[in-house]
Amino acid sequence: MRFFASIPLLGLITSGMLSACSAISTVEQPSAIAQQSESSESSESTEKPTIVPQQERDNAQQLNAAGPTETSGIESLIMLGAIDLQSEFEALEGYTLRARELVITPGGQVAVHQHDNRPGLAYIIEGEMVEYRNDQDEPIVRSAGAVSFEKTGVVHWWKNESSNNARALVVDIVPETGPN
Repeated sequence: MRFFASIPLLGLITSGMLSACSAISTVEQPSAIAQQSESSESSESTEKPTIVPQQERDNAQQLNAAGPTETSGIESLIMLGAIDLQSEFEALEGYTLRARELVITPGGQVAVHQHDNRPGLAYIIEGEMVEYRNDQDEPIVRSAGAVSFEKTGVVHWWKNESSNNARALVVDIVPETGPN
């Protein structure tokens, strides 16, 4: 296992977050290739984008974690970009920093999962999401401008309990052979 704490990556992520969010809000129509929906069904055998890696959902189920087992109500998942971290830090060979925009419809939810070597953060751009976490006694209402930090061992799930879409910037570090 590699040790990430000695790398000033979190500062790198958070310092550029506001400018990244500004750039996201100026996107009017993402291309058909960039915009993907986990909830859309197709008769063709195309692979659905992964919101939460299956292994992380399985881990939560093995722990008997409370929460939905399926993700639903995803209006769009847009890959905003990715950086091969080896190009920045040689010790991070095989890891990628990626940024995605996720839009969740009212009533939509992200399945319960346990983070496993996939540190990241979720920044709420607009709307409101409720996060249910194993390290908190009560659900956390995350409104526009709020950030949730996610690291190995965190078991959580999300639900849009509002009457409006919620939009989030999700930034995480993934192994090149890991979640798509």
